[in-house]
Amino acid sequence: MEQDYYRILGIREDASEEEIKKRYRILAKKYHPDTNPGDREAEQKFKEAGIAYAILGDPKKRREYDQMRRVEKKTEGNEKKSETGNRKSAGFDYGNPSAGFEQFFGFRPGNYEKKENQEQKKKVNPIDTTELFEKFMGIKR
Repeated sequence: MEQDYYRILGIREDASEEEIKKRYRILAKKYHPDTNPGDREAEQKFKEAGIAYAILGDPKKRREYDQMRRVEKKTEGNEKKSETGNRKSAGFDYGNPSAGFEQFFGFRPGNYEKKENQEQKKKVNPIDTTELFEKFMGIKR
């Protein structure tokens, strides 16, 4: 999740609707473009506060947002860091997809070259489906 709307408004997660409204009004007044002409940072904070209030001020959107936060916290707990610093989730290393491919299919996509000679390399399909294809198509040799 990109932004924490509770942090933007500076409130606790169990804040009441009145607290949310009050805090939004304070921030809107503080960072309003008319109060801070030409201040890009204040303008950005004003926009962020407006978005946060639009989500947290509506009970239905707030419930959905809180549910997304709970789900994200659970998935963050399941993610691991590999030795190379890449994200891992449920045993799959997103920094090295070919390793996950190998784990699932039994071979790595780039490593199926078999050396015939030192000078020549011949690619060999690790899963030969020719016989299966011929039976399915009714081809006899």
